[in-house]
Amino acid sequence: MAKDARVEVVTILIAGENASFYADLDHGETRCVFHALTAKGPQRLIERPVWAFVDWVMDDLARLEMCRRLRSDTRTNAAQITMVLGSGLID
Repeated sequence: MAKDARVEVVTILIAGENASFYADLDHGETRCVFHALTAKGPQRLIERPVWAFVDWVMDDLARLEMCRRLRSDTRTNAAQITMVLGSGLID
């Protein structure tokens, strides 16, 4: 019996420049693709489902405005949005 060759692609949007640090991740039948999320929104074609990680402290845009923009964009209106606090560095 032939196995179904379809792979689910999950787009992960990360606020800031950190998205460039991550390579695509293949995990069984799921492929996670990372893209940067800027104040202008996603700058590339994206596939659903979408997970968005929005930094609570953004220099160029209010974080709640970013959430509003994600919800109003037809590409990301069903995205799972997670707010994160800073870069994880502790002073």
